[in-house]
Amino acid sequence: MIEFKYRPDVDGLRAVAVLLVLFFHAGLGFPGGFVGVDVFFVISGFLITGLLLKEQQDERFRLSHFWIRRIRRILPVSMFIVITTLIVGFIVLLPSDYEALATSAIAQQLMLSNVYFWRNTGYFGGEADLKPLLHTWSLGVEEQFYIGYPFVIVLLSRFSRKAMLSSLVAISALSFTLSVWGVYRYPSATFYLLPTRAWELLLGGILCFAPKSRHPTSFAPNILSGIGLAGILATALCYTSTTRFPGLAALLPCAATALIIYANTDAVTWVGRFLSAKPVVFVGLISYSLYLWHWPILSFIRHLNCGAKPDLSIRVLALAASVCLASLTLRYIETPFRKRYIFAETKKLLLATASAASLLLLFSTTIIFCEGWPQRFDQRAIAYASAKNSMGFRTEVNVEQVRAGDVPKFGATPDSHHHKCLVWGDSHAMALMSGIDAACKSHHIRGLAACHSATAPMLDCYVMDRFGLSERALDFNQAIVEFAISEQVDVCIIAAVWSTYHKHPDFERGLVNTVLKLKAAGIPVAIVRDVAIFRDDVPLTLSMAVRHGQDVEKIGVPFDEYLKKNDLCHAVFDRLAAANPSLTIIDPSSRFVDEARLWRAEYSGESMYRDYHHLSVQGALRCQLLFEKLFDELSLK
Repeated sequence: MIEFKYRPDVDGLRAVAVLLVLFFHAGLGFPGGFVGVDVFFVISGFLITGLLLKEQQDERFRLSHFWIRRIRRILPVSMFIVITTLIVGFIVLLPSDYEALATSAIAQQLMLSNVYFWRNTGYFGGEADLKPLLHTWSLGVEEQFYIGYPFVIVLLSRFSRKAMLSSLVAISALSFTLSVWGVYRYPSATFYLLPTRAWELLLGGILCFAPKSRHPTSFAPNILSGIGLAGILATALCYTSTTRFPGLAALLPCAATALIIYANTDAVTWVGRFLSAKPVVFVGLISYSLYLWHWPILSFIRHLNCGAKPDLSIRVLALAASVCLASLTLRYIETPFRKRYIFAETKKLLLATASAASLLLLFSTTIIFCEGWPQRFDQRAIAYASAKNSMGFRTEVNVEQVRAGDVPKFGATPDSHHHKCLVWGDSHAMALMSGIDAACKSHHIRGLAACHSATAPMLDCYVMDRFGLSERALDFNQAIVEFAISEQVDVCIIAAVWSTYHKHPDFERGLVNTVLKLKAAGIPVAIVRDVAIFRDDVPLTLSMAVRHGQDVEKIGVPFDEYLKKNDLCHAVFDRLAAANPSLTIIDPSSRFVDEARLWRAEYSGESMYRDYHHLSVQGALRCQLLFEKLFDELSLK
């Protein structure tokens, strides 16, 4: 079994992990730098398990002592940074964002950050980059692990070390299997929750039971260590945000981390010497504070920049500021608490911690109760910002629901004599639903919706996307066509982010097959051209413009730019319409483009979008006339 002792190379490995995360978040290369969090998990599992086993071996293990050390290590820094984030948020954030920040702060104090962001972040949660405490999800995973894991070790300590190891391997295998399965079925929950992440921490714990390496030379450890470092860097360079993660993809960076730790157990390898260098170890020592500081700074900068990624120089300065703040935090908060320079007595520590947590919860609750203190801003700015919460219709369905006919209904109330309209598409189709619903009600049409985010609405074609159905889209879309035919719908409206899907080689063939299949069943099809996609968050941009006295009517996307981005999609639609005269192409540009050929962001004091590419409810209602015209042309009344 590996002897538990201080390992400077492990601190150096922490430095690698945190730098990968920072570079990824700041857009400085390493598109898969998010694997740094997984490296942290393995390290944490290794250190915690080693500590628990050593204390058991020395017969001085106490659960209370373990948790007190965790409190000293984790809470003072996290509380201070969360409080600072709330104070800065008062100055920077709009009311809805400030209220959301306060809610996430409460979740963080309750050690439920990962659960909160699982439920509130993702495809429908708005821009993840605009959530200042999003990164605390990983802290939630570790905190939950620290609560339950010692009990597991205590329980297993009644048995032999071999039985303990076998049990941990079995639990880890179960968690890993769940992760591999869940990344396809429930990707967001799999990413955020402990049951599908526990195997990463347990892998580090299992490493503690590995036999000491017995190599006559340093050749083998050097090779193993080099392979480990290469594995971490390769995943950080090759993985992207579209990689199915964690699941099987997380195995490589986690195994690579374990390989480095194991290879440097008895003799320091060349990788170990690099990781043990003082500058690298220093970054490792500040890694916890650095991780907690960097994300709120980057997020607030994005808010001030209307949701857009700031210039390279600003991002570099943000990371430099993070390093400075982390260094100060290590010296004046982290180290004094951890080494008992302040609140040395446990009772005083617990009282101070409970008091600080209570004040933080009270402050956060007050923010929520006061609805983010809208009095801080001009009412016009508040009105534009409110569009961020203008979600409208957002119900997804899966293939099983479609096959069972269990899809959302809208429009006119149920009546066998009503005509039926089926809406099929991705999140852009869902964003249009308020307008389609209003048109259906005005024409007494019963509506049905079969939508799933990031999933191309066509036969024989799918795209890989962590928020979409990916390969399962083939069965999903086939089921929708069969459902449309069985329901004998009178029209099928198809809408999507076409500029994303047209790059697929089967795009045109899939769309043709879809239209022909529905046409053969006597179902008219209407394809909606996509709306303009803005560079920045529209409600934020409009609110910022009001605050700076700018003309909001000049905020928009030049129509020529929109046409250039969508010309290939439009060419496919035109060819399809020429070959199928019954096909209707709906063009929303007529409702948004003004005389200056600008696709406007707002009309009549209302934001037309809820983020940078989804229409708000008001934006969707502006399209109502287009769908009423479609129903009139098809004589659906």
